[in-house]
Amino acid sequence: MFFKSKKPENQFINSPVEVVRTLLDDRELHYQFHEENNVFTLGLSGETVSWRTVIHLDMERKMLSIRHYSPIMIQDKHKIKVAELLARINYGFTLGHFKMNFEEGDVLFEVSHLLNDHALTKDIADILFYVSCKTFDEYFNLINKVNMGETEPFMAMLSMG
Repeated sequence: MFFKSKKPENQFINSPVEVVRTLLDDRELHYQFHEENNVFTLGLSGETVSWRTVIHLDMERKMLSIRHYSPIMIQDKHKIKVAELLARINYGFTLGHFKMNFEEGDVLFEVSHLLNDHALTKDIADILFYVSCKTFDEYFNLINKVNMGETEPFMAMLSMG
């Protein structure tokens, strides 16, 4: 589960890779690190779904990206409705966004953070990780219901309150 961290205090760590590694270790999450491209991959489980997560530290572009990939593919006949739902969801966000690949039908939630001259702290990484996991987990059922034809995008949003 992504919710609990063993060490809530902030730690100043110089390397963004070490910040992410510490974040994942503190949460006792199992991951693979691909050193050649600074990518962490892991499986996560929330309240409603299990999914695959990729954390990429792009040192050339100076960007941290956390992506959560949906375990379902969007059916062709519901892609337009799911796209409408994602647009409605994204409109209210200030941090992160959902996106869908129309050709393949995959959906992901992504949050990014610039790795400029300021150090990436564990607190910042922890907030980005937690908020993105919680958001993906919270909205997955809506996406799935629209994908299965069980509800319309507008009605799905109303159900969120």
